[in-house]
Amino acid sequence: MKHKIKIITLLGLFIGLLQSCTVNMEMTFHKDDATSILMEFDAKEAMEMMQSASDSTSKKSSLNKLSKEWKSIYQLSEEEGKPIDKDSVEIAKKIFLKGIFDKEQETGFAIKMERLTKKELEGFSDSKNEEAKMLSPFVKSGTDWDGKRLVIDMKDLTSKEEKEGQEDNELSDKMQNFMKMIDIQFNVTFKFDNRIESIKGKHSKFKKIDDHTVQVSLKLNEELDKNEKNDDKIIVVTE
Repeated sequence: MKHKIKIITLLGLFIGLLQSCTVNMEMTFHKDDATSILMEFDAKEAMEMMQSASDSTSKKSSLNKLSKEWKSIYQLSEEEGKPIDKDSVEIAKKIFLKGIFDKEQETGFAIKMERLTKKELEGFSDSKNEEAKMLSPFVKSGTDWDGKRLVIDMKDLTSKEEKEGQEDNELSDKMQNFMKMIDIQFNVTFKFDNRIESIKGKHSKFKKIDDHTVQVSLKLNEELDKNEKNDDKIIVVTE
């Protein structure tokens, strides 16, 4: 029987309880086609509302088990005495989790993934690793990186529709449903080891920050202005 460790419960409980939250995501694209990802789920206002509710104490106690320091999914499972499937060990060592605190009050959590290969990213939806499946809607993010060129599928990023191939994925479906129910401000910063050489395509939610950085900022359930001319894909080529 597959073991679903803390991150599954955390994502489901935390996101499922919220009416709104902000997801700040940073993707760093390395020269060797690997990608590093940092995600911060900030829900301070929603957490304060939750705390004032009659049953907030029990909900908050479940979230307060998170460490203030980064711990890998592999390390967390070892500490809990719950081994991970052999096929999932390598990716579990690359996924890290910690709580976000304002003084001593937990206001969210952060996840980072270090130097994921293109094959690992593409395999998130089909992975036997339950954590990977749960994170799939976020980490795929409509991007395709080959070590020099990044293709950002803006239509995929802003679409409310279910992604093809996810119909039979219970965990991904659950996450997609959560994302439709709540107001999520999604800010994605794309950073490159190499300097940006050219950018093809325009979109109202996309902008260049500097010679190594571009950004997409949007609300996941927001309707785009149909009068604005937006390209379906943005192509960023690096040196």
